[in-house]
Amino acid sequence: MKGDQYDASVTIHQYSESISNILDMDRLASIAVGIMLEAMQIERGFLFLVDAERQADGRKTYKLRSARSPEERQMVAVELDESGPVASHFIREQKPLLQYDLDLLPAFRNSSSFERDWFAQLHTEVYIPIFAKKQWIGLLAFGSKLSGNRYTREDLSVLSAHANQTAVALENARLVDNLMRLNQELRQARRTLEKNNQELQRIDQAKSDFISIASHELRTPLTVIKGYTEMLMDDPKMDTNLKAMMRGIHDGTLRLHEVMDSMFDIAQLDARSLKPHLQPVDLAHLIREVCLEYSKPLMQREQSLSIDLPSLPLVKADAHLLKKLFHHLIRNAVKFTPDKGRIYISGHHIPAIINLPNGGVEVVVSDTGVGVDPNLREIIFTKFYQPGELGKHSTSKTRFKGGGAGLGLALSKGIVEAHGGRIWVESPGYDEVHFPGDQFHIILPLTKLENNESQRTGEELRVEVTRVAAG
Repeated sequence: MKGDQYDASVTIHQYSESISNILDMDRLASIAVGIMLEAMQIERGFLFLVDAERQADGRKTYKLRSARSPEERQMVAVELDESGPVASHFIREQKPLLQYDLDLLPAFRNSSSFERDWFAQLHTEVYIPIFAKKQWIGLLAFGSKLSGNRYTREDLSVLSAHANQTAVALENARLVDNLMRLNQELRQARRTLEKNNQELQRIDQAKSDFISIASHELRTPLTVIKGYTEMLMDDPKMDTNLKAMMRGIHDGTLRLHEVMDSMFDIAQLDARSLKPHLQPVDLAHLIREVCLEYSKPLMQREQSLSIDLPSLPLVKADAHLLKKLFHHLIRNAVKFTPDKGRIYISGHHIPAIINLPNGGVEVVVSDTGVGVDPNLREIIFTKFYQPGELGKHSTSKTRFKGGGAGLGLALSKGIVEAHGGRIWVESPGYDEVHFPGDQFHIILPLTKLENNESQRTGEELRVEVTRVAAG
């Protein structure tokens, strides 16, 4: 090869064979530029990838970034505005552009100084756009010929054919490159997720350890305080005012004891050591006992609590744990239902189905309270969840929206699941003005009958708790 002499058809054929099966972007860029540098004796060349992007203000831009080598990839990328003269020329004409034209033609005088400076620092003389499926995907840029001669029309035709040959290979390489980059991002995201998950597990374990230690260590001193306050209150010689103060200490101790019991139960759930002691339980009778304990706060809040339970099969369950379950659910209903609101407990027998081969019993605790945000239906059953702002938290068993330890619903879920059951909440949403209410559903499975044993049923119960308590 001598001077500017080269065989265009041989060059294009050679190039076509060289890139036909190349999917690696670095290799494709090296061959795409290298063959033309050698064939046409050009001093330098670049291959830029073009990425169409939509900006926040709605403008469409084309970002040019080098694809040839790691060193060239360090070059500052440029964004060409779609409406700018340079991008408009490539998209409209789809033909080569000379640096000479870019510098001198009036059509390009309105291009930004940053765009002009970016092209100037390349020290190249001709730019050939690469299109695939009518989309601008790349740009070849070549410097001066070693001979010092200008590019001829034949040269530009060869370079355009070269760009057309590059289009399919470049599009395929871009797809592979994007896939590899996406896989790398996914691997990095997975590593980050695994690291965060390990940290969350560590924090959750530390929280569980704290609950376990605190519940054990505080039980003994609380028992001592409770015992001594009861002894002092039994003293007939104690001053009335002092006895009232002792009663306050005693009530506070009982409340703290309840919290410790809940923490202890949660610790058992975390350790998977909560084992229900199963025995036949009449749910209607058990629920009635629990509800009667709320007669005083119900009357204070002018709320009504109705129980409407048909005769239900006895369930094999831990009566002590089920009492805790319904205590938490009823207390929750009382606290998040406004004064003069209604609480309603209903239930029914579920015949045998796939998930309940022996059937089950469903109990629903409904209220006319503030409801539950649909996005929080799962979160409310997690440990220490508190609705509203924690800074406005105020502890109370039954005051409207009064706070607590945030363990009640988590413990309720654990108790139900320890019995092989399921608990969930349904609500239109959270609204402190219109009070849409909510319904907590509890399903407890029935066990298989043995030795032709007949299914025992409990009492039918339809009663208004406040009226029973008043009577």
